[in-house]
Amino acid sequence: RMGLTGRVPLSDRWNLNFLATWYDLDTSFVSPGIAPGVRDGVPPNGADANLERTGAALNAVVDVSASLTATFGMDYYDEDGVSDGYVEFFPGFNVPAGFASSRSVTGAFGELHYTTEAGPVLMASTRRDDANTEHGETTHKLGVLHQFANGRTTLRANWGQGFKLPIFFSLASPLVGNPDLVPEKSESYDLGVSHQFTDTRFEFSASVFRNEFRDIADFDPELFLIVNRGRLNIDGVELQLGYVASDSLSVRVQATHLDIDAEEPLRQRPDWRAGLSLRWAPSDKWLLDSSWLYTGKTWDTSVPTGAQWLDSYNRMDTTLTYRHSDDLQAVLSVTNLFDEDYHEAIGFPAPGARARLGLRYAF
Repeated sequence: RMGLTGRVPLSDRWNLNFLATWYDLDTSFVSPGIAPGVRDGVPPNGADANLERTGAALNAVVDVSASLTATFGMDYYDEDGVSDGYVEFFPGFNVPAGFASSRSVTGAFGELHYTTEAGPVLMASTRRDDANTEHGETTHKLGVLHQFANGRTTLRANWGQGFKLPIFFSLASPLVGNPDLVPEKSESYDLGVSHQFTDTRFEFSASVFRNEFRDIADFDPELFLIVNRGRLNIDGVELQLGYVASDSLSVRVQATHLDIDAEEPLRQRPDWRAGLSLRWAPSDKWLLDSSWLYTGKTWDTSVPTGAQWLDSYNRMDTTLTYRHSDDLQAVLSVTNLFDEDYHEAIGFPAPGARARLGLRYAF
């Protein structure tokens, strides 16, 4: 991976920014396959793959006035993917299963950032993307942010559109690929508030959001194929509460709830996530970081078992750091402190309690 960025001041009001990137990734895998279960199995397979992406971007930022800033520009990227794979249908009988794909995407965009006299900040942007393999897409975004109560309270609201091109694997994989996939499209809304209390050390934030997806790419276990789903709506709420008891002790609580409206449950999307973290520094030499995580029940599928719900679980992690000097530190970390028995995916039990001891030394 390599990149080059630069900025050229054209005047007191105009600035020109440019970016050039190059990315090259080689991957290799060998799978023994999956024995038949509730559904047909998957034969042994493997592949050596390469993805190369080259990109460039250029934009200009102009301070139109003290309250209005405009940004506009263009970007481009070209990517090539190659996979040299095989599928072993019978012992000693391999069928080639490689593919090669390429595409280029050109984009143009503009953005306005305006601070009103009354205080609210307004943001608006539009973007056009044209891929040589797809029809062009135009997306827009709007946002507003307002601070009051001497900056202790912030209100924010956003609306935006988006799209995502199918990845090469989803389009061309001989096992699960589908060349008829179309880009995913989305529309999102969010409304939030945060407040820093003056007479206490409390900080509170809350937000509600809605994400609407169309043609989302998903693996269909019955067809054993990546397909475009219909409509998918996700409504959610996020809450955070922080408390700084002293210079040496702080606590943070957070929770997220999702209400998913889909044709069928989404894999690996729990309805609840919640957590509590604590940081305690009883002295200059000692630091304790502990966190508790709750994950609600999760829908998952596998070839041997079919689809099923995974139970909710709790997990506690903790890290104790001893600072001998600015150069030398000892760290003791324990994950899954209470040895919780749970699965993040079917057939893959999470490790039990694990302890690691490390030393850090800065030369």
